[in-house]
Amino acid sequence: MHQLAPRDGVHANDTGQGLGISPQHLPIRPHGPKSPDHLPRIGNTKQGDNMPQMTEFHQAIQKSDWTKEKHVPIIECPEIVPVDEYFDVVVTLGKAVAHPNTTEHHIRWIDLYYHGMDEKFIFQIARFEFCSHGESVAGPNQGPAYTHHEGRTKMKVPKGGTLFALAYCNIHGLWEGVKEIKVA
Repeated sequence: MHQLAPRDGVHANDTGQGLGISPQHLPIRPHGPKSPDHLPRIGNTKQGDNMPQMTEFHQAIQKSDWTKEKHVPIIECPEIVPVDEYFDVVVTLGKAVAHPNTTEHHIRWIDLYYHGMDEKFIFQIARFEFCSHGESVAGPNQGPAYTHHEGRTKMKVPKGGTLFALAYCNIHGLWEGVKEIKVA
């Protein structure tokens, strides 16, 4: 087993089972810098699988049409927003095709980002974590609590730009949703 890159002194094995591993804890292979194995292994692939090694993080982000794919985050907000006034934003997924919410298969978190027109950097707006999926000492899906994969926030912007949502499914990895916004 490989160690996960520590953050705030936390260590875990590379399965991450029951640990609630967030993307800050990507598995890092313990090889030297000249070996291609020094790169992060992204997703649930194991050494020897016939899967290509990902060499850049963006290769792990999947995109699709949310009306056909249950993993794609949907950003709901006005297309035109008032300058420097708060507006509501809802981020969810599975509206057209439902996503499971079980101990074995669930959405762990959704991040929301804003990239202003002509800006160099992207800014994180919110992180929504979904921590309860029916886990219990009695067994999977026997617990009393489930969280639904939906987040709500308010935000304001001085100019138009792009909202990005990134969702993490514990089985199928990272998925991106995008929405352009304009100001009036």
